Order: sequence, then structure tokens, then C-alpha cells
Amino acid sequence: MDMAEKFAFIICVNNEIYFRECQYYIQKLEIPKGYDVEIIEVRNASSMCAGYNEGMNSTNAKYKIYMHQDVCIIKKDFLQQLLNRFQSNTKLGVIGMVGGSRLPDTGVIFDCWNEGKVDVREPDMAYYLELHPKEKKDVDVLAVDGLLMATQYDIQWREDLFSHFDFYDVSQCLEFKKKGYDILVPYQKTPWTVHDCSFCKLSKYNDDRETFLEQYYDFLQKEEEDTFYYNKEWEELSEQLAGIICQMIDERKWEQAEEALKLYHQKNHKSSILERIHIILEIHSLELKKNAEHLFHENTDGFWMLYDKYIVTRNILRRVELGFWDEECQELEEKIGGKLISLEAIIMLVIHGSIHKERMIHWLRQICSSQHGSLELDALKPYEELIQKTENSQKTVGGKYAISVHHNEK
Repeated sequence: MDMAEKFAFIICVNNEIYFRECQYYIQKLEIPKGYDVEIIEVRNASSMCAGYNEGMNSTNAKYKIYMHQDVCIIKKDFLQQLLNRFQSNTKLGVIGMVGGSRLPDTGVIFDCWNEGKVDVREPDMAYYLELHPKEKKDVDVLAVDGLLMATQYDIQWREDLFSHFDFYDVSQCLEFKKKGYDILVPYQKTPWTVHDCSFCKLSKYNDDRETFLEQYYDFLQKEEEDTFYYNKEWEELSEQLAGIICQMIDERKWEQAEEALKLYHQKNHKSSILERIHIILEIHSLELKKNAEHLFHENTDGFWMLYDKYIVTRNILRRVELGFWDEECQELEEKIGGKLISLEAIIMLVIHGSIHKERMIHWLRQICSSQHGSLELDALKPYEELIQKTENSQKTVGGKYAISVHHNEK
């Protein structure tokens, strides 16, 4: 197949809200002169490798960007940045946002990323992940994280080896390495991408890890101890607990839901859906305490409609935070000013979902000061100190970057 001067975004999709937001940011990118862009959505993929092979084989684009549906590209000249690097180095095979210069022989890959940056939005908090922050140049690595992988050559993804959603990224990088290509993490003054990730699910990880160790052992370095740990009992329990609490919220049994969630807080483990349930319950509790005129759960039929409203509102707030203003941002601003959505809901979403919290406070002050709104400035003051404290504690994190699940929990 003759390669065209085109960028293809290849995305495995199983969640329309996340995919819509991913597309939103792609459509805001600047397109280099003479190039086209296409978005290839792969649905019902049996594995990440299978999905990416399907997408790769369906396009003649020279440059392909394989990315998670929960990743948003916020650097507007991103495509030109890729083009500059690929065109200046014909040996460059893969560009990623986060990666590692060594891989341990334990196969616990998420312990070894040591280069790059990403704006991380976990279910319960937001932060900049900065790995090796003093490095102010592009860095050659052995592998990159699968949140985003850009290529200028095609190599088949190893769906014959990896039939789930783990190790596809590292395997592909090492396949490129076998053919003599370079893997690169570019210098990013600030992160080029937002990863709206979930906590990792490891139910299939160990099986794929054993396959990975067998196939790529020559690329690995000796590690003193095996740091892999998977608590199957907790994963099963958390899913059962989430189902029970969702049913309680369906029935508007808020107090029972809060009581049931205490079991989660007693455990030293994370669950994406339970963290989001916790925030939704926080919103409801604070709205009752402050006698909010309109409750966040109004006009939602059951938990999952409420959950979708929560995710969509969080996404729009992120657009405001990052300067991607549009009609949906304007509509949200008018609802806040008119008290059609509570200030308490917005505050909780900002605390748990925003990095630039002071920027969001400034925006809320403007809404309160507007002649068109009914929201009073005094209503905001009790929350300002709380938001500033969380901003200082969450702004930047260095260290391990745990892999996220591709399929968002729902």
C-alpha cells in the first residue's frame, strides 16, 4: 500500500463519552500544510493488538497515532512536533509521551517508566506526572506507555501473543527495536496530553506477563525482587460493592449508600468506580448541607445517567481550565450563574478533577461578579481556602506511573 501524507488516529472505542472528548481535542489540532487527518475508531476489539492491527490495515496514512479513548491531546501543534522528529530521523520508529530506558526482568513494566510528562486525571485527583524533570531534551528509550504511540512505519502488533489489553505497547516497541528503529520520548515543557485514566485492572496481567518474559527476555535487566501484586479477592469484592451502591443510588437511598461505601474506605486499595461514587456522594451531601436550590442528581434516571452527567460536566470543566472555550462551556457558566447547577457540585468536581484550581476559582469569581448571574460572591469564599490547599498538594508528582485500563469502567 502506497503511504499517503496523512495522519491517522487509531482508537479502540467502548465508551462514547470518552471517545467524544478525545475527538474534540483532535479536531482542535493544527494540521501541517499538505497533510490530511482521519480518525479510525475500532469497536468490539477482542484485544488491543487485534484492534490496532485492524485500524492499521485499514488506512494508507504514513503517520499513525495509536491512542486510548481517554487521552486528550492539548498541544495544538502536536502533529507538527511529530512531523519534525520523524522527518529528521528515518530510524525513528515510535514516539510516546512517557517511557523507560530499562525494562525489569520481573515484567512489572509500570514500575520502570522514568522519562516524560503527562497531565494525569485519576478518578480522585489530578496532577502533573513529571519523570526526570531536569532533562530538557528528547530522550531515547526502550519502550513507551500505550496511552499514545505515534509511528511512521507499520509493524504488525503481536495479537498472536497478547490477546488482552496488557503488554501490547511494550511488545510493539521491542518489535520496532528488533528491526533497528529508535523509540523516543520528546521533551515537553508542559504535558502534551491529558490522560483521564482509571486505576489498573490486573486480572489478566500475570498471564500476559509470563508470555512477555518468555518472548522478550533478552531486552530485560535483572531486578532484585518481583514487585508484582494482584489482589483478586479485592477486585471481585469492589465490583460487587459498586453494584450494590449503584442500586442504592438508583433508589435514592443516599444514607445507605454512604454507609456501604465505608467498607471501601476501610481497605487500602483503589477502585475507579468506587472513587467516582464517593465524589458523587460528596456532592450530594454538601448540597444538602448548604441547601442548594438544585441538586446535581436532578433530571437523571438512575445511577448511570447521573454518572454520565458527572463525567460530561467534569470534561467541560477541564475545557474551561485548559482554555478550550466553546458553547458547552458558556452553557455551563450560565447554569452555574443561574444556580441551575449547584456551586457545591462544581467545587467538588474542581477539587478532584482540576490541576489549575486557582484558575478555576478566578473563573467562578467572574461568574459570581456577573450582573447576569444570581450567584453571590460570598457563596464562594468558604471554598477558596480548601481549593488552594488541594492545588498545592496535587500540582506535581514524580515517580511511578501505574498503567491504566483501556476499557473505562461502566
